[in-house]
Amino acid sequence: MVKKTKDKLTAKEKLFCKHYTSMDYFCNWVRSYMKVYPNASYDSAKNEASVILTKPYIIEHIGKLLDWLEINDAVADRELSKLILQDEDKSVKLNAIKHYDNLRAKIEKARQKALNNNEITKDVITIKLPE
Repeated sequence: MVKKTKDKLTAKEKLFCKHYTSMDYFCNWVRSYMKVYPNASYDSAKNEASVILTKPYIIEHIGKLLDWLEINDAVADRELSKLILQDEDKSVKLNAIKHYDNLRAKIEKARQKALNNNEITKDVITIKLPE
């Protein structure tokens, strides 16, 4: 086993992080692991990748890589919409809908608070959708 410090990742760990944050494998730890270790079985990849993702220096490196991505509200909304609209995995769909409902409730609560405190007016928060 290669010795490493908190700041020093092995070449394979760096490659795993790169794939994990790539658009092709984004946050799919099993596929990312199998890309780095192509001879690994699915179960082995699942177990080993979950161990890798518990290491603080790995999480820190992934965080740095994600900082370079331009993930914004529009991207998050699009991805959440994909999860809601998909029919392949009903549990994922249900969780996405619950998440959406929670977000809407938080936004509405904040909007009502701002309206009550006269911080905003109704016309400021009206959104006109394209026809």
